[in-house]
Amino acid sequence: ILEENELTNVQPKMKQHVLNVPIIFEHIIDNHKSVNEQLLREIRDHQREQPVSLPSTHPGCWRGTRKYPSEDMLLNLFGKASMDAAARQGLDTKGRKYSVRVTYWVNVNGSGGFNALHNHILGDYSGVYYVQGTGTGDISFHSTEQLNKMISAGMPFANSISISPEDGMLLVFPSYVLHSVQPNMTNKERISIAFDANILYQGRNNDLRFEEKQAQ
Repeated sequence: ILEENELTNVQPKMKQHVLNVPIIFEHIIDNHKSVNEQLLREIRDHQREQPVSLPSTHPGCWRGTRKYPSEDMLLNLFGKASMDAAARQGLDTKGRKYSVRVTYWVNVNGSGGFNALHNHILGDYSGVYYVQGTGTGDISFHSTEQLNKMISAGMPFANSISISPEDGMLLVFPSYVLHSVQPNMTNKERISIAFDANILYQGRNNDLRFEEKQAQ
């Protein structure tokens, strides 16, 4: 066993090889107040016209999908944020051309509403945008190693990550990452737009283009 004074004389050359370190990217949209006012009107119209929820993973949640008047803005926001996340995590965007396909849906959770542990197997990157989220329950991200207590306490990455949502917050993460949402303990609805993004390689070119569109 090397003593501390011996370690100070050891200076190995270090090269880092990253196997898999998922990163949760957080954005706050600058003009989110006006954006959210518009989105909230569109979501309320949707609820009135389609009061029966799509199948949900938990009770107390209204879930719906349709083409919203603000769709172009949403697809542009979600597609570019996903592409940026992939590029920051090492996707080769130099000399390559990609398109991004985005699928989105709306969740409205009342008091007690929560999301059980799950991931999104159909996307490359996924995310959630909070139209109304401040104080309505944290979203937590987990690894299988954390859930199975495979990492010693105090070691890096031993604990799950919890994020308190805010109105106008956008979170983007690799779709395979397990996540859950704590119960909404308030009388205010938690209203969010979730999405999956598929990044499609289009061939070699010095052009990076986006062709966001809602999947059929």
